[in-house]
Amino acid sequence: GGWLARRDPAGLYVVANLSPGLGYYMYGEGDDQKVTTLWAGSAPATLPRDSVPLGEVDPVTMSEAIHDLTRSAS
Repeated sequence: GGWLARRDPAGLYVVANLSPGLGYYMYGEGDDQKVTTLWAGSAPATLPRDSVPLGEVDPVTMSEAIHDLTRSAS
């Protein structure tokens, strides 16, 4: 597995767990990725820990995280 994480200005992280994972993946190459978990919390980790509602994440950061996920899926 693998994951992508983005930090917002307040210090919250949006984390997306991916399967099969990125490894040395470059955008547009490699296997298709499936988002297995999407969550937000005070620190990036492979499993949700001290999670908060996604609505608490800065909207710009959330938008950037979704953009990252869209690029990794293409």
